[in-house]
Amino acid sequence: MAQLKGGFQEGAITNQPHYDRLQDALEKSKKEGSTFKDLDAERDNLLNVLNELVPVYKELTAYNDSKAYMNDGGAKGKELAAKSG
Repeated sequence: MAQLKGGFQEGAITNQPHYDRLQDALEKSKKEGSTFKDLDAERDNLLNVLNELVPVYKELTAYNDSKAYMNDGGAKGKELAAKSG
């Protein structure tokens, strides 16, 4: 995410972890219940961050995949990257 916070760069999004997969796994864990109650708060804090980050990540991925940055000089990517921080 540090690359993205510094401004959109072609290909930077493809080098990021799959935040959506992490979010899904943590949501599944939450639904299944936990025997580690001391970790529940940390999981929930991370889910709160991911709930904000994943929609931006998905928009950036679609933007990058479509190569729309070639038409707008990376303007939308810079706007979305600012949201990620």
